[in-house]
Order: sequence, then C-alpha cells, then structure tokens
Amino acid sequence: MGIDNRNQHDMIRAMPGGIAGVKQMIADFHRRNVRVLFPMMMWDRERATRHAMAQAIAELMKEIGATASTATRRTACPWPFH
Repeated sequence: MGIDNRNQHDMIRAMPGGIAGVKQMIADFHRRNVRVLFPMMMWDRERATRHAMAQAIAELMKEIGATASTATRRTACPWPFH
C-alpha cells in the first residue's frame, strides 16, 4: 500500500501465521469478549470498482471471523457500507 504492490487484503494475509493465524488471534480476542475491527483503506485502489472492494472486504472479514470493518470517515466509505 504505497511501499510495494500489495493491497490491504494482501497485508492481512501476510500477517504472522497467515489467515489461520489471524483467525486464531481473532478467536482468542473473542473468547475474552473483545471485538476485532479492521480498517477499510478506501484509498487502496487495487479493486476495480467500489462494489468489488466492498465484496472483497466483506468476504475477507467473514473468512477471518472479524467483528467488523470500519472506515475512518463515512464520506470515504462506498455506498454498499452505508
């Protein structure tokens, strides 16, 4: 996301332990009643359309078991998330 050609989803997949490690981390937090949110980086323009970005974010959050995804401000958030 600026330094190399990876996007926000690639960065999550590259975290220690990969998807399995991220899922385990989230499960550990959930067992302690801690919600886990990931940022939506709307300036990450790797996705062809806003709808494709919305779909990709939703699929990845479901895959890893995240509580939600959040944008820094509503005006930056694409219509599928309003």
